[in-house]
Amino acid sequence: MKIKKRNSQNITANYNLKYFILYGMIYEFILRLYKPFVVKFLERIGGSDLHISLFNSLPGLVMVFTVLPAIFYLRKMDSKKMTSYMILLARFFVLTYAIVPFLKPGIQPIVFILITALLSIPTSLYINSFQSLTGELFSSEDRAHALGAKNKYAVIVTIIVVFITGQILAKLPTSEEQRILFYQLFFVLAFILTFLEIAALSKLKPSKTSTDTSESPKIVLKEIFRNKQFLIFVSCSLLFHFGWQMGWPLFSIYTIKELKADEGWLALISLSSMTTMLIGHNYWPKLIRRYGNPTIIAICTVGMSLTPLLYIASKDLITLTVMAGFTGVFTSGTLTVLLSSVLEIIPEKNRIIYMGVYTTSTNITLAIAPIIGHYFSSSHSIQFALLMTTIFRLIGGIAFIIRNRWIKTNGFII
Repeated sequence: MKIKKRNSQNITANYNLKYFILYGMIYEFILRLYKPFVVKFLERIGGSDLHISLFNSLPGLVMVFTVLPAIFYLRKMDSKKMTSYMILLARFFVLTYAIVPFLKPGIQPIVFILITALLSIPTSLYINSFQSLTGELFSSEDRAHALGAKNKYAVIVTIIVVFITGQILAKLPTSEEQRILFYQLFFVLAFILTFLEIAALSKLKPSKTSTDTSESPKIVLKEIFRNKQFLIFVSCSLLFHFGWQMGWPLFSIYTIKELKADEGWLALISLSSMTTMLIGHNYWPKLIRRYGNPTIIAICTVGMSLTPLLYIASKDLITLTVMAGFTGVFTSGTLTVLLSSVLEIIPEKNRIIYMGVYTTSTNITLAIAPIIGHYFSSSHSIQFALLMTTIFRLIGGIAFIIRNRWIKTNGFII
């Protein structure tokens, strides 16, 4: 009986892996139609450096007050259904991006930012539900492999799509009006293809987990805030996320404003990073299995602290394109190991609430960090702001190193 049960579990796991990879490829195909170029779109409709910083920080502020209450309200819905609904709602807001160029020029940037802030609510709920769904699809031993495989094939799709869309936006339009029209067409196409994405998602077969959703929010939150393993991980992650998120608008400002990159260059820079991420997704899951999540997350977060320094060293777009290839190695590892780590330490019971608390915590830093980065940039220089980003990222990486040493010495009992 045990052999039959094991064989049945393997068949289900292989089935889920196939559609998990397919779903990831479709998801990235849609996302890369517009996301690599949205900051450039914001600049083209009149966005300033402050607008770019608000574009990054305002969604975090909105999510701080909306995500956790929404999760408590929606927690009786199963993860797969919630994931489907949220991705459809998120893409509806992407569709409304196409309306922005029809508005008065003076209000276009702020309306675009406000739509992005609203978009962040279903996007964040989607991330929570999809992460919970991932925990239901694969065992703890298989998650790193599944995530690595999905990310690897998704990166291949990303490379192709980003190259094509970048070339279209940079080369085909003969006027600024035509270029904006191409953006609008990509926003509409992203919404239409969402139905194909939901069809792939519907094929997944999650296991039924024994999650108690009848407890009051007060009881659940009290349980979560007594979980020392979870709190220590969240504390380390917040330190790192503050530095990580501080750099998001700064990288865009430096690339677009300082080095004058158009959509073609943005595509090349993204492709350089994605190529090394593809290589990284082959090796990081193996390293996670061999050395464990705590060791690898310490290595990757410290490695990502080098990214702002590489931007400072890049005085032209060719150099920045080369440097982007180096940063992709640690980025791929961080993306895989962060999710693998948080799923490792949270229990199955109330998993989606745990994820909501974690996401809300990182949204607090997201609401603050880009504005702090803008302050450093405006009061000193973009190079000084990037240097401060390195320092904050390094502090987060050191926190994960300390956590890793504690675990090796004492285990998870704290």
